[in-house]
Amino acid sequence: MANMASRAFTVVAMFFTFSQLSTTSSQGVDMGDCLCMCDDNEGGQFISPTKGGKFLQSIKGLKGDMGPPGDIGFTGLPGPPGSDGLRGPPGEIINKSPGSAVYPSCKKLSAAGITKSGIYKIKPTGLPLPKINVFCDMESDGGGWTLVASVHENNIYGKCTMGDRWSNDQGQTTKYSSLGNWESFSTFGSLEGATSDDYKSAAYSYLVASDVMLWHVPNDVSISQWSSQAFLKYYTSSGFLSSYGGTLQILYSKHFPLKMNNASGDLTPGMSNLMQIVNDTAANIAAGISGFYSYRFDDSAYMRISDGGNDMYDDGNRVHYQIGNEHWKPVQYGKTYYDLGSGTQVSSIINHPFIMLMWIGNSGGSVDTFGIKVQSGTGADSGGLTASYSSQFVYNNITCRYESYNVYGVADPSICEVYFACHDVTNWGSQPFNNLVRGSWSSSTDNLVNSVNIDGSPQNVLMGYMLLSKGSGVQVRETEVASSIRLLLGGLAGMGTVADVDCSRPESISASVSYITGNNDDVMARIPPNQKARVTPGYIHFRPVDPMGMPNALCPGVKSSACRQQSVCIGGIKTPPGPLSDTCGDFSGWRGGANDNPTDTTPDGSARSKNDVKSTILIFTR
Repeated sequence: MANMASRAFTVVAMFFTFSQLSTTSSQGVDMGDCLCMCDDNEGGQFISPTKGGKFLQSIKGLKGDMGPPGDIGFTGLPGPPGSDGLRGPPGEIINKSPGSAVYPSCKKLSAAGITKSGIYKIKPTGLPLPKINVFCDMESDGGGWTLVASVHENNIYGKCTMGDRWSNDQGQTTKYSSLGNWESFSTFGSLEGATSDDYKSAAYSYLVASDVMLWHVPNDVSISQWSSQAFLKYYTSSGFLSSYGGTLQILYSKHFPLKMNNASGDLTPGMSNLMQIVNDTAANIAAGISGFYSYRFDDSAYMRISDGGNDMYDDGNRVHYQIGNEHWKPVQYGKTYYDLGSGTQVSSIINHPFIMLMWIGNSGGSVDTFGIKVQSGTGADSGGLTASYSSQFVYNNITCRYESYNVYGVADPSICEVYFACHDVTNWGSQPFNNLVRGSWSSSTDNLVNSVNIDGSPQNVLMGYMLLSKGSGVQVRETEVASSIRLLLGGLAGMGTVADVDCSRPESISASVSYITGNNDDVMARIPPNQKARVTPGYIHFRPVDPMGMPNALCPGVKSSACRQQSVCIGGIKTPPGPLSDTCGDFSGWRGGANDNPTDTTPDGSARSKNDVKSTILIFTR
């Protein structure tokens, strides 16, 4: 009772004090829309007002940046049962095997003289069940094919949600990897509903086979219509699966697991080699400039230049890149950046000189312009002089244009920004840019904001930025800038062909196919325009990996070296926030980007056609 009395007294006292405050606005205390002042230990609740008064404004901070999207929440409680639906059609007839034997596979049934496609009972060797029902295709290439799985996208906008049985949280036991449904012994779905939902038979894991066949069938087609409604049918005949355990479960679990191989985001092997070449060339560039000033990378938090030493800068050397009409994106020195939609890779070397490179694949020319911008506050503080140079050089088959801007003539180290763009039609397969366009050079020698852009939908070209300097404000001469570009060109000549810098990676296998329905042209007509230059029809590609190390289960009908393989492949695993966050799901990134507008029959940008998204891929083995 004493405790209750104490609480009552506290509440009354608080209310009295609060009332006093609320009535003293004429004395200078304006509470605005006040907060409820409750003791959390007494079960109270802190209630935010619906609108902020002056008091609230005086205590709240600035709004922070939006955080990354969180994980998918727990499944809610099931709703009440719905009303009974209409009576369905009669079920499919299970065909009888010859005699009373239960055969181990559709292939054995075919060898025993069965020629009718349909549902049969089989018992693969090692199967822990007495027998299972499977669909046998007894017509394609002599018959004997067993349906082991189907992949069906129930909602292309729901990324790794419950309907994505091949790639949801249940299919991936941890983020980014580890025994998903492509690797496990799990089964799900129903044979009869294989074109209306994901399906995985026990035959997927236990039926030993040597080849794979895929059918592309519109959704919600009954078993009796699968074959006639399939718009693509193709199969392998090399027996490749025998070399990988004989089942897809063993292929993925033992040889090609769907794990993120490259969480650190390293460059593609070719781009990594190019950055090493440029890094090795940097010493020769610095040696070719008399009195080169070795500025300091003194912003340890971001590994970039802040002051640079000797008051070279007041506010660093802040580098940005731009793709199309997107916002300028800042570059942290030494870090790798990707834009998979345009096949762009960005990286830099922390050396003397500092060099940033942007490799632009831009397959199909989907993006018209690309740019580099540098912002800085210089130590010159509006003093000193400026000079600018521009020219073009050709070395072997490489053509480079450059623009440079030099601040000099004060006691601080000079600053010479060099922007360049290069193409090689012969070795890189470049579609050259039309123009290297610079914005107006900064009118002040204090706060510099300089940028260059290339236009004309360039493909397989290289843009870059290089920072030269001399001590005590000595000018970097035009001949020294030209010499630096020549040395850089000599290094670029060692890059080799574009195949060394594209987005393909070796951690996968592909098998060529023969067609039953359709052909290479039919397959390519369904590939998004932005990806066509990086796929080869007539294959099934197993476990392709993108530059960031993100795998897909398989690419149906094509072999891909695309930077955004998710537009042409299926089975995307759970992804971290970032450029791949929309590629998780059974049909992975088939919806493309926000600006893509596919029709029912025509793909667009990086998006598949709507009819492709509304189809099912049936997977057979034999």
